[in-house]
Amino acid sequence: MAIRIREWGLLRNAAQQVQVPLHGLTDWERSAEQTGQGLAAMVLSGNRMIQEKHKVEAAGELAAFSETLRMIEQETREELHEHPADDWEYAWQAASAPRVAAAIAELPPALRESARNMATAYTQEAGIRAWRDKELEGIERARTQWQSRVDNAVQAGNDEQARKWLEQGRGIFVPEARMPEVEKTVVSRAGLNQWCKKLQQAPLQTLGDYLHAPRSARKWRPEEENALKQEIDKAQKQAKIQLADTLQMRLVQGIQTEPAELKQAVRAGLISPAQYDAALSSPREVTSRQYNCWLRRVAEHDATPDAQSAFKLDVCMSPLPDSRRLELLERVDQAALLRREDRLSLSNKLWNLYHSGAFGCPGDEWAEKRLMHLQISGLPMLATEGNEAVAHWLESLDRRDEQWICFSPHNA
Repeated sequence: MAIRIREWGLLRNAAQQVQVPLHGLTDWERSAEQTGQGLAAMVLSGNRMIQEKHKVEAAGELAAFSETLRMIEQETREELHEHPADDWEYAWQAASAPRVAAAIAELPPALRESARNMATAYTQEAGIRAWRDKELEGIERARTQWQSRVDNAVQAGNDEQARKWLEQGRGIFVPEARMPEVEKTVVSRAGLNQWCKKLQQAPLQTLGDYLHAPRSARKWRPEEENALKQEIDKAQKQAKIQLADTLQMRLVQGIQTEPAELKQAVRAGLISPAQYDAALSSPREVTSRQYNCWLRRVAEHDATPDAQSAFKLDVCMSPLPDSRRLELLERVDQAALLRREDRLSLSNKLWNLYHSGAFGCPGDEWAEKRLMHLQISGLPMLATEGNEAVAHWLESLDRRDEQWICFSPHNA
């Protein structure tokens, strides 16, 4: 509808409209503005929190995925443990790719691309590490096998075989500069084991070989030389004990020892050449004074295994009649059961009484026989009645108040 301007202009001014006072609304506007800004900030902050949360969750997912990749690496290593290294890269990819793809498929879609990039780099490096470890393992296995061959030859005492195996490792497992040192060690240890093995198999023969072998023939380290000397000493002591027991048993059984066996004992250092000659000489009776000296040695000897075996060998190699040797050997065993201090005290007191003339003129046959009888009786008394009874017994033997007149020209 058209408006007629004339009519409009003839109309009366419109009445005053209702007016809303605006005084005081300015502060409300400012407050609303601030409130709006705060709400906007809260919204923005919330968005950022959501983004950071997504980042954290993604980082957690990728961290868990990296652990999955390590597990895949270990599984692949185990699967390809016996696989040859010729086509290693292809075999590694073929074995690990399905596992990696399955692990990526379990991730959220948004993370799969990042996970795929991570897996590509990790799988490649893991394959290289596994190949390197496999190569090192092969080298270590070969070195272990080679070392085992060398050690077996050394343990068997085969120095020639040890040298051959050592030569196989020259420049590979043993640097050229260290070869002389290692060879000396290997040969020295093999030589020691060889001697020890012979000592166990044929002790007397080996002892003789050692004593008569030139020392310059062995170019050993001091460690093996000292160790062999200790083994020789130990074997020699054991052989002396065994020889003494054997000779004593044969005396009891009335069996004669062959000269060849005694000659071997001389060569092994168990008896001296003088003992060998005495053992082969005709038996002869000893005087009372000589036998008293034997009895004194029995009473005063150190009853350690080494000293006892040495003393028994002296008895067995002596030219005494068998009956005398058996008597002395029995007394040696009896004396070994008593304290040496008690035996020494008894022996010293008897000999002091003898020299003081308590048994008659020293050197006289009667006094010698008296001393011999008392020495023979003293040890059994000490064994059965003890020190106190022996002390009273010795006091009763002191008769120096009875003066003896010696008419022997040897005591003038």
